[in-house]
Amino acid sequence: MFNLKIFRNLILIFITGSFLSACGPHPGTGEWLSTTDNEDNINKITVFFEPKVLFYSAGSIDPVMQCGWWGLDNKKLEMECVHLADTDTKVKYQIRVMAKGEAELLKDNRLITKLIRQ
Repeated sequence: MFNLKIFRNLILIFITGSFLSACGPHPGTGEWLSTTDNEDNINKITVFFEPKVLFYSAGSIDPVMQCGWWGLDNKKLEMECVHLADTDTKVKYQIRVMAKGEAELLKDNRLITKLIRQ
């Protein structure tokens, strides 16, 4: 005879595991470095767990853009960014995680630069 208490405990374990697996960071979070010079002059991107992103240009210790992000799927995130010098101008980017430690930065479905995890 199946024990109702065991069944209830199995359901609780399953539900708890489902919630915990959804709380992990997106693979796009972390610090990324551009592998090449690019038209947008981006050399470093920091993607935080909370939906915040900072873009840095070459030779700058202060961020040049700040973004909010949301996951499109388990390998891609989209960002809406503002230039900190001109907050009226908004730009959308995507980071697509390719392999462990590698990603691509896209704007308007065009490759801007390849990224490596720092």
